[in-house]
Amino acid sequence: MNKVNKSSKRISLISDSKPRDSVTVRVPATSANLGSGYDCLGMAVDLWTTVTVERAEAFSIHATGEGAAEMPKDETNLLCVGVMHAFQRADKPIPKLRYTVDSKIPYARGLGSSSAAIVAGIIAGLVLAGQEVSENARMRECENARMRNCETANLANQY
Repeated sequence: MNKVNKSSKRISLISDSKPRDSVTVRVPATSANLGSGYDCLGMAVDLWTTVTVERAEAFSIHATGEGAAEMPKDETNLLCVGVMHAFQRADKPIPKLRYTVDSKIPYARGLGSSSAAIVAGIIAGLVLAGQEVSENARMRECENARMRNCETANLANQY
C-alpha cells in the first residue's frame, strides 16, 4: 500500500510493499563543508541525481549529465553497490538491471555525488526487492551499508 503525504507530494512505501519491476529515485546534492561545522553540519543543495532502475534481460548503465563520461559503467558503480546491498539485505538474488542516470551533481566538488549514488541505489534496491522504504528503514540501511562496507564508504570519499 502506498501512503501519499499531500503537502509534499512524496510517496512513502510502507512494509507491505510488493517487489517492483521499475523505480525512479531522485536524490539531492549535499554538503558537509560548512566552515566551523565541517563534517558536523550538513545541507541539501538544489542539484539532483535522478535514477531509474528496471529489471532487464541484460545489465546496462546509461548516464547523462555531470560526470557521465567518467562514471563507471559496470558493477563497481556506487549506484550498483547500493542496489546490491539492498538485495543482499533482503536475502534475494540480484536480478539483471538496467540503470538510467541523469546527474546534475558535479563529481569531486564536495557535493556528495557518491553519497547520492549509494543512497539512490539502496532506495531503488529496497523498492525493487519489495522491502520497507520508510524514513527509518532508509536511515538504517544506509548506516548498515556504511558500517559493513567501509571500502564503499572510503570509495565514496574519493569522488
